[in-house]
Amino acid sequence: NSVGSRDSLGLAMLVVCACRRPCTGISHALQHEFAAVRVIHARASSTPVFERQRKLNRPREGFNSPGQNGTLTKDDSLFVLSPTTVDCAGRSQHTSKVRKAMQLSQSPEDLLEALHRARTQGTIDLSVYGAAMQRCGQGLWWDTLQEVRQVQLEFCLLLPLHRNIYITALAKAARQERVGPVPARQQHLLSFAKRAWDEAGESSMHLTSCVIAALRLCAVAGEPCALKWADELWQHLGESGVRDGIAYMTFAQLLEVYRLHERVDRMLDEAAATKTWSPNEVLLGALVNAAADNFDGKRAETLWERITEDFGVTPNSISYGCRAKAQMLAGRPLVADRVIEEMFCNDVELSPQIGESHCQALLIMCHSSLQDREFSRLQQAFERGDVVISTASSRQKQMWANMKSVAKRMQSSSEPVQFPDVLVEWNAQRVLMSEWQNCVGGTNYLADERQD
Repeated sequence: NSVGSRDSLGLAMLVVCACRRPCTGISHALQHEFAAVRVIHARASSTPVFERQRKLNRPREGFNSPGQNGTLTKDDSLFVLSPTTVDCAGRSQHTSKVRKAMQLSQSPEDLLEALHRARTQGTIDLSVYGAAMQRCGQGLWWDTLQEVRQVQLEFCLLLPLHRNIYITALAKAARQERVGPVPARQQHLLSFAKRAWDEAGESSMHLTSCVIAALRLCAVAGEPCALKWADELWQHLGESGVRDGIAYMTFAQLLEVYRLHERVDRMLDEAAATKTWSPNEVLLGALVNAAADNFDGKRAETLWERITEDFGVTPNSISYGCRAKAQMLAGRPLVADRVIEEMFCNDVELSPQIGESHCQALLIMCHSSLQDREFSRLQQAFERGDVVISTASSRQKQMWANMKSVAKRMQSSSEPVQFPDVLVEWNAQRVLMSEWQNCVGGTNYLADERQD
């Protein structure tokens, strides 16, 4: 992964690490010459649950390089298990323990305290700020990320690699758990990202990954100016001749987020005709999820049929989860149930998220009919999901317990359970059905959907 001579790299690191102010003495040319091609080191045990599950379901070819001298195991098949070489700008061996402290911080307070201690002791370089930014993104710690960014600016300019880390962290931290993107954060994404882009300058070695990080941020920003910048970056990437499959799929996902269906369809047509790139299960899930968030169940089914049939993509559990989510958000729990039953028929492994989604759909079906047959299916779903939920996050375990409590109330309580109480899962609380007025238990309010 290292580029250039060891002595030159050591000199570049010395210049970066010694400064306590923006390092104008490091030219962009020097930054680019010694930037590492790929710096990734993660273990499943220290990666947030949802990110871990996504990576473990990610195809191996989704990685441009497997790391340095690493051994990929079955359980950690898509995590790089060996540290990156220390010989790259902004990173040194003597800060490895500090980077680890950043990555293992359990709260914003822990992270800031560790960062302050490192600055006071002088055991800090740009990689420490990168690790702190990455942890802020994982934890959705927006305010803390901004604090880290400010102290980083006092220390040194961003290099292209660390600019990618910061932009990725911005896109993640703009969200709030069980809420999605927060408008007060979204409105700052574009200006923050553009400032970081200009600060680090352009690196031909990192251009593709830089653009991919920015495209993902633009998808979260959700504003016309962000779409305009994304189009400019995509055009520049094409002119540079370094678009790869991941870049194509990232841009297609962005277009779907902005409901530019015709452009997405043209990209899929070109992929089929030119074989320049090929959709995979990651893109399938991403596009269907974008349609779900746009409350467009019909579009989700169109994309599903196109990618699975025309490109022969085999869906994984995340893809099925996104498809079920799309139907739930469209107010069609019966279809969501059928999607998950289809997944079981295809021997796709159950995940905690899909276990939740299935039981949520069945809870609504039970509330609609109050029939023993539906409650029997719900009980089977609970039994099936108990195994995977045992390894899930504490939030998922609590939600699972809440679902069981609602099911018990429906079967045993003399007082009818109100429809809002049945919507336990976050996606169900966003569902179009929440606007219904007459969802009274036992009235078969799903009859019309059954006829469909």
